[in-house]
Amino acid sequence: GPRLRIIALLGAVRVLFQLGRFRFAREILESRSALLATARDNALTARYYLALAWSHQREASGSATDKATLRALRNAASYLERTTDREVAGLLAYRRSGFLTKHGQHEEAVAELVRAIETNLVIGNYHNVQAYCVDIGSDLHRLGPNNYREAHHWILVGLAICRWMKLGS
Repeated sequence: GPRLRIIALLGAVRVLFQLGRFRFAREILESRSALLATARDNALTARYYLALAWSHQREASGSATDKATLRALRNAASYLERTTDREVAGLLAYRRSGFLTKHGQHEEAVAELVRAIETNLVIGNYHNVQAYCVDIGSDLHRLGPNNYREAHHWILVGLAICRWMKLGS
């Protein structure tokens, strides 16, 4: 059925993201957009638009890409309002933070990352929590020397979580 097709599509797109094939992922997503109408699943549709936003953001730069990314993020937020999927809420906050970071809005990006961390703590996704802690450190570092100490602490928290989870070397 259409729901299973969307799940498979999102899985394939995730693999393409890991391979750095963002344009190909975007083309596949756009060519399968008709599935969304038949699936009638708000959480999957929100995930679809988050994947589309990521593919736009990572594929290119420029005002057209920014507009497409924002449009996809708005669509994802709209579908998220009609679901209780907390993981999607965390992913939306994370994708927003990446967009804000790309545009030098680091304080706003940190606020979105804090929302993403809170959401992932609630659902117990500590892989994302550790990554987002490091991302907060990175954004704080970009704010300048007055924030280096706090940035350092966030990065250390992310590394500590990695050790506790026995990730990496």
